[in-house]
Amino acid sequence: MIFSNKKILIGFIITFLIGLNIYNIPLKGQEEKRIPIAETIYTPPKGFNLSNLEKELNKINGSSISFNEYKKIIVTFWATWCPSCNLENKIFNEVHKKYNDELLIISISVDKDPNALAEYIKETPLNFIAINNTKEIALMFDDILAVPTHYIIDIKSGALRKTMGLMDKNEIKNIMGEKI
Repeated sequence: MIFSNKKILIGFIITFLIGLNIYNIPLKGQEEKRIPIAETIYTPPKGFNLSNLEKELNKINGSSISFNEYKKIIVTFWATWCPSCNLENKIFNEVHKKYNDELLIISISVDKDPNALAEYIKETPLNFIAINNTKEIALMFDDILAVPTHYIIDIKSGALRKTMGLMDKNEIKNIMGEKI
């Protein structure tokens, strides 16, 4: 019986450490030593169309945003319970002030509870667009395996890149073409 409990404890510790790695949770003093986020050129599913995303966003948000007014768009999928996502939201709030006219940040909450986003925003206001995931958006971005996951869209070239993990200020500066 004691041997079985040790196996369970060891399994829990291993699972916890893997979970820290998957979500790239920064530990105290670790920010500068962090491994860069994984990045891939993304081939969207057949249902993806930038104008469809724009229409869906405007329908959900009740706005008339034109993607062509921006140089880059970051679509980020996150959850209110995710520590890395919460840290990233603070970073997005800061960079939004600097790149407001050039960068559109669209954050899409994947929480199962549709009220979680509204409750989160009450305590932590977001300076960028934040919406709940919808069936239409989920079909456009069909492979969200972990949070945070980002899709970076270059409006001029039409290039679409996918990244996973915590995005920091330097990575955003790089996306915007600034030298670090």
